Amino acid sequence: MKNIILFFIFTILTIFTYAQKPPQSYNFSEQVIRGLEGQYTYYIRVLPIQRLTGSTLSLDVETSKVINFQKSFIHVLIDDQPITSVRIDADSLTGLSIVLSRAVSSSGFLKVTIKTQLFIGDDPCQDYTNPGLWLKILPSSSLRWATIGKINLSKVNLSNAIYSKQAIVYPDEISPAELRAVAMSYTKLRKSGVDKIALYSVSQMPDSLSDFIFVGLLHKAGSRLSIKIKADAGKQGGLLYLYKQKEYLPGQIPQQILFVTANNIAGLNKATDALINPAILSGTFQDQLIVEKSVHRDFEKQNRLILANLQNSHQLMSGIGSLSHVYEFKTSAFATIPSELNLKMQIKFTAMAKDDRGYFNIYLNDVLLSSRQLNESGAIEVNATANRYQIKKFNTLKTEFVFYPASGICSGKFENFVGQVDEERSYVDLSDKLTEAQRSFYAYPDCFQSQSTILISNKVFHSSIRAVCELFAHLNDHYSNHLTYLPGIDLASRAASYKGNNLILISDRTEKLLMTFAQMPLAYENDFTIYGDNKNEILYKLSSPKGSAISQIFETKDYPVVLSIAIPNDRGSEYLFANAIKDLNEQVNLLAGNTLISNQDSHLVFNLETSNNNIVYEGQGLGRWAIFWQKYKLLALSLILVLVFLGYLYVRSKVKNAQKIISS
Repeated sequence: MKNIILFFIFTILTIFTYAQKPPQSYNFSEQVIRGLEGQYTYYIRVLPIQRLTGSTLSLDVETSKVINFQKSFIHVLIDDQPITSVRIDADSLTGLSIVLSRAVSSSGFLKVTIKTQLFIGDDPCQDYTNPGLWLKILPSSSLRWATIGKINLSKVNLSNAIYSKQAIVYPDEISPAELRAVAMSYTKLRKSGVDKIALYSVSQMPDSLSDFIFVGLLHKAGSRLSIKIKADAGKQGGLLYLYKQKEYLPGQIPQQILFVTANNIAGLNKATDALINPAILSGTFQDQLIVEKSVHRDFEKQNRLILANLQNSHQLMSGIGSLSHVYEFKTSAFATIPSELNLKMQIKFTAMAKDDRGYFNIYLNDVLLSSRQLNESGAIEVNATANRYQIKKFNTLKTEFVFYPASGICSGKFENFVGQVDEERSYVDLSDKLTEAQRSFYAYPDCFQSQSTILISNKVFHSSIRAVCELFAHLNDHYSNHLTYLPGIDLASRAASYKGNNLILISDRTEKLLMTFAQMPLAYENDFTIYGDNKNEILYKLSSPKGSAISQIFETKDYPVVLSIAIPNDRGSEYLFANAIKDLNEQVNLLAGNTLISNQDSHLVFNLETSNNNIVYEGQGLGRWAIFWQKYKLLALSLILVLVFLGYLYVRSKVKNAQKIISS
């Protein structure tokens, strides 16, 4: 009996050990701080079940070996309050360990600021432009949360419960409408800062899973989940319900389940709309919400991008030397793909005195677009233009103030120089749109962010769930924190209902809808070989079954733009689809390319036309002799002409000899 009890206790402890755990630490991203004085700020979300008091901040930094270690310091501030200041170690690697002793602010975020003071010589006036002044915050830096004996869920409610979720559970027999709700919830998690999200069907859900979201109709949740819901959404309503386990042992991770559910699809759509609406979710401090009515307004993109929408920081730049700030934006932020951009900057700064020199520079993707001299007015408007070849899919816009006072960099009013970009009145404007001769991946995801539908083949529906979720995340990867692009999802067999829409088709290569696309660069009826300009050079050869996914983008008569992602068979398709979506997002900076072939190790991008002579299909009768003829036909024709000419000379000489014999 004693052995049985010990075995039971060991089993329970094992379950607790391997159960899903909340994040144990926050890992810092690598950052480089340059110059005499610099700083970088991290904003760390603190969950209701995490305790700040007793948590340990470990900071690892690497510095330039040429700095003066006796005069160089690191300062750490928590929520703008100084915590510690230390001198940098002489071995250029410095480690700090700080035990926090205060509660988190009411904002739910912890603000950690790293400030530096770096020197090389005794005179900072000679060091301010030295590139040897840098400090790197290493990725081994972390904030390790304090251990909690028994987790208190009293502060967890619908307004903050989503930030701890790292898994989504969906019905075994999931419908297209439910998959759309899962994809929206997945994208909401990604927007909330959760990078790795697990996806499980109800029957595949691990027993140790304790903190997750269930998305789907209530009657498909299964008995062990549906029994936890103590609310009714009614016939047409949607339900957000947070289940919190009440009884649990010390050290056990209590269950937290966020249900996004309803009794029908109309109600599920209402519940999902409430989940993705920050105004609703952030103001719901209870554990359940019944949604009777919801409205989702489609987002209309404009061709003007105001800097305040990108980063409403209104940063006041002050100090000496070069002061800069960086904004990031994508071409998908505009209503049409730009081939030329106008940039208008309204700036304010300390007025220039006589003989002082100051400049305001604008860079796009590290290319200098404009350099304007500052004057005594203290406010000017700066305009610049970027052409097609300076624009990328992912762009960095850098604004920079540079100062050269007549009295020297360390004297006069330039020690207190300030400059600021008026972000509300500064913008990037599209002046000319890009027109492509044929569709390429440069148009992804832009052209699918309005009036689009995702169609899925029946054969691969269940294995495409993660790929569809990633697609939703890519379509909504923009400067706004809202989910604004929500395409419909349906089966490929219902494609006729969506004529006039842009399509993303996920299927195997036997899908009947594929056979109706005459403009598709590659057809799948037969195996094919893609040759280079040198016809003897094989770039890619497909012989089924190959473990590769082929993505193609093209235009058709019934659907303006089609993105097809096809695999050879259902074996291993979940990985192939997800890998294809990943490759699509990684290579979109390419200006050309309409065919992407992805496999486990790499991917290839081609720019093919339907009438391309470089594609040879099996059964066309084109083999080695055809390739030989294509390569050497000019030489062969030249040899034939030479032989004909030599034959002519031979016959002519014979005729002359015969004439001489007759005449003699």
